[in-house]
Amino acid sequence: MRTLIALLVIALVGPTLGCTPSKDGATPAAAPTSAAQASGAASTAPASQAAASAPASQAAAPAPKAPAGDMYAGSHILVAYTGAMRAKPTLTRTKAEALAKAKDLVTQARGGADFAKLAAAHSDGPSAARGGSLGAWKKGRMVPEFDKAVSGMQVGDISEPVETGFGYHVIRRDPPPEVRTGAHILIAYKGAMRASPAITRTKEEALAKAKGLVTEARANPAAFAELAKANSDGPSAPRGGSLGTWTKGKMVPAFDTAIDSMKVGDISEPVETDFGFHVI
Repeated sequence: MRTLIALLVIALVGPTLGCTPSKDGATPAAAPTSAAQASGAASTAPASQAAASAPASQAAAPAPKAPAGDMYAGSHILVAYTGAMRAKPTLTRTKAEALAKAKDLVTQARGGADFAKLAAAHSDGPSAARGGSLGAWKKGRMVPEFDKAVSGMQVGDISEPVETGFGYHVIRRDPPPEVRTGAHILIAYKGAMRASPAITRTKEEALAKAKGLVTEARANPAAFAELAKANSDGPSAPRGGSLGTWTKGKMVPAFDTAIDSMKVGDISEPVETDFGFHVI
């Protein structure tokens, strides 16, 4: 089974793949945000109980579907030239030739050519292997010219060539990841994944306890954090059950499906995973 640690790999700012200038000249990130934070509890691959009780930023009023806010996502094709920052020593293309090539790529992309294939074939940056994908990043993390260009684009737009110290970029703005934040109480039972050896309750007893906590939490949502601290069997208990923030798909399927049907502030029925029963 995929590690639940992945379950709690929290992508606070979304997957900022390749957004570091040091890794990708094509990626003009001024100070790229880290894609994920391991907090221990909710990734697609349940790996640990910690994942099951991983970090949550707000226990009392979980927001399953928080807005992306000032998050950007996009892909690009970098056309470098001799003398550009991080350009390969073997590159002989002039600046004028780079601009002409970038303009041609804009025409092709706007004409319906597959952007990822164009990037894989023509981009001079490491993100070429990902079809030019830069993942997601927080506003202000890219170099100013790149950030300004993206801020003026709609999802799906293809930019005119954008010049930075790395060369010319042909940018496509992509949909931002769906960001969520929430909290949970894990009630484990003997034999559950990562359950403490000290836990002797049966699966039936765990379910009964989880149902009782649902009733208490719904009667007084403000007490969720205290209920988690007092009852959760996962590492997030000291944080009031907080799982922090993550992008859609990072939780194990059962957890992710439950979140899909919830509104901000909802308290779920017990949700069963290999780690036990979760009150979310």
